[in-house]
Amino acid sequence: MSGLEGIAGLSLACNVMQLISFGHEAISICRRIHESGSPEPGLSEHAESLKAVCDGLENSLGKRPTPVATAAPTAAATRAPTMEKRLLDLAAKCIKNARDLEEEMKFLSPSQPGKLRALVAAPKILWRKRRLERLKGNLDDAQKVMDTSILERLFARVEALYQANNQGFSDLSQELQEFITDHAASNSILRNAIETQTKGIQDHVTMESSKTQNEIKLHVSLKLSSHEISIKNHVLSSARDVQDTFSQRMTSREDSKAKEQAYQQLLKSLKYPGMNERRNQVSESHPRTFRWIFSDTFRFSDSDSDSDGESKWLTEDDSSTHSDEPADVDTTSIRSEESVESSASSRSSTRSLRPTEPPPWDSFIDWLKDDTRKVYWISGKPGSGKSTLMKYIESNDSNINNRELAIRFLSHYLWRPGTFMQQSIKGLLCSLLHQVLSEDERIAMEVLKRQPYISRKDADTDWTARELETTLIYVLRNSACLHLVLLDGLDEVADTPDEGVGRLLCLINDLVTSNRVKVCVSSRPEPALKRELEKHPMLKMQDLNNRDIRLLTRERIEAMQVDANNYTTNHLSNLICGKAEGVFIWVILVLNSLKRGLDNYDDMDTLYSRVKSLPKDLTKLYKEMWSRLKEDSDLYRRKTVLLFYMAMEFKTDPERAIIWHGNANLLGLAISTDDEMLESFMSSHGWELPDTELLWQKWYRLGRKLPAMCAGLLNITEPEEAFSSPNDYESKFKPWGKTGIDFTHRTAIDFICNSEEGKELFGPYVPKQDDLLSRAIKTDLILLVA
Repeated sequence: MSGLEGIAGLSLACNVMQLISFGHEAISICRRIHESGSPEPGLSEHAESLKAVCDGLENSLGKRPTPVATAAPTAAATRAPTMEKRLLDLAAKCIKNARDLEEEMKFLSPSQPGKLRALVAAPKILWRKRRLERLKGNLDDAQKVMDTSILERLFARVEALYQANNQGFSDLSQELQEFITDHAASNSILRNAIETQTKGIQDHVTMESSKTQNEIKLHVSLKLSSHEISIKNHVLSSARDVQDTFSQRMTSREDSKAKEQAYQQLLKSLKYPGMNERRNQVSESHPRTFRWIFSDTFRFSDSDSDSDGESKWLTEDDSSTHSDEPADVDTTSIRSEESVESSASSRSSTRSLRPTEPPPWDSFIDWLKDDTRKVYWISGKPGSGKSTLMKYIESNDSNINNRELAIRFLSHYLWRPGTFMQQSIKGLLCSLLHQVLSEDERIAMEVLKRQPYISRKDADTDWTARELETTLIYVLRNSACLHLVLLDGLDEVADTPDEGVGRLLCLINDLVTSNRVKVCVSSRPEPALKRELEKHPMLKMQDLNNRDIRLLTRERIEAMQVDANNYTTNHLSNLICGKAEGVFIWVILVLNSLKRGLDNYDDMDTLYSRVKSLPKDLTKLYKEMWSRLKEDSDLYRRKTVLLFYMAMEFKTDPERAIIWHGNANLLGLAISTDDEMLESFMSSHGWELPDTELLWQKWYRLGRKLPAMCAGLLNITEPEEAFSSPNDYESKFKPWGKTGIDFTHRTAIDFICNSEEGKELFGPYVPKQDDLLSRAIKTDLILLVA
């Protein structure tokens, strides 16, 4: 029972597998029908193609003409009809099988595409599969037989053609046969000869080609060797050139670096502390003053005259600017109180005609254009604005260069109250040489090459005055530029055996020996200077700056907001200008005095009376200013004189100028004049340093009191806002190391130290030099350790 069950199970499995196989086959057929519309996509095309070939074969065989009977038909000719008949039968059979197959395919293929029709057609195809395979096999068998028959027929026809050719050759004449035979033999001989010749040519070509190839190889090898050697030599040469060039560039760079270092060291050796201090201290001119210095022409104002009756000359720039001012003050004359009768009488009428007398000064521009005259002298009273004019000329070099005068400016301002270098000829030479070399590195390199020992100098103390002078003259003579040298304050040169006015004048004469140098100098009209310089083109400041003083006076009075009508203001302005006699500093001092009077609420009559009573002489004016302080106590006067002399001590000590950035310092002045602080610092208990708040209090109090204590002779160079409030000393104390002090003018120092009036006022209170030095050293120590 179990055995039968196993067989039944196996039978069931086989049926299942057969069903699966049938399903797979049905699915494949359905897919083919769905995709191509036919169960065998290529079979129909194959049958149609074979049918077309068979149709063509039937037509070809059926239309052949009946061959003409020959005398002796060959076996091939005898078999030909039989073969053709058989081919026709096979073709007909193939056509029939193809038609049957085509009909079967049409029967099995669905009439329209679609999945449902493909599913319907699949069982039909499976059911008639054997018939379809049988029709396909019949068609293939018929095709194979027909192919074989066609090959047989082709062979028979080729054999018949061969026999016919042989028969035709036999039918030819003997001569023709021999000719053909000989021709064939000749062709064979010719072919052999051609083959032999061809082989010989090939061998020759091969030999020559091999020979040529060897020669080419040899030539190429020689050329390559030659080129290789040439390339190696070129590479080595290029490498050496690159190495040499690199070495040269490195050497050149090192040389350039060394030259630059030598150049910078040369400039450094010429610069000393405070070299430009005096130039920077000279105040800027009023925007509308000094224009006349650059004018080419003059015009005469016949209605304007000085109080002494001198005529006034105007430039075109002056008259055009002058005409823009209000009519009631448009004048360049100096009028006293008695000469002012009405505003109409102060109007100036200017004629373009020149007067018969020459102008009171030599044209500066004409002097620049004249190659024969080398020196120009700007002469003037103390405080007449000589330094300001020199700075104006230097600052407006475009006015000269625009006139086709390509000139490079050099300048130096001698300063008697300054350090020795600031007032010496050596300092002057250092300054001028530094300016020239700073602007012309080429000539500096020439100097270093010409005098190699100069490269070892690193400070101004390494130079002698003779070396500086020789180098400067060489540089100016060999420079590509024209130079205008501006020397201010010849009268302020150091009065030592090696310096002095005489030595300075000799230097100027040496400078102008070069055709490329002109020198413009300014000084007071001292006898030694006047005797040498008055033969050169010149001008006198006090004769030419009346109008400039008027402009400054009017502007300052208007800025004070004086409570008066225009007539009174003009009256006061005319009075100041008339008494000034061309001295700017006198006007500045008087205007400052008026400002203090206004701060004290003086009325206009009081101010007018104050100006009217002031002396014209600067020394007497300084004395008048001092007397107005009404402080005659010995203690007060001793304190003030100490301030004056300590300020001069700080200004003239070069080492201290370095410590204090080249300026006399307000804090240092406060410490050095405070006896209690100095004694406390040097007490026997050790150095007792003052605290920051105490220092600030001393600094602040002196800053507030200094202008009044010194009667305007000593001023603070920082804004007064720094002392406006005693609160918040931390923020107010920040500028303590930079708040400088300076004398109003060199004439103030002359008044204090040299005038009879100054000696009378301050002589008994002048401190000893040892005391000044001791105070300065103690002050330095406090500032260094504080």
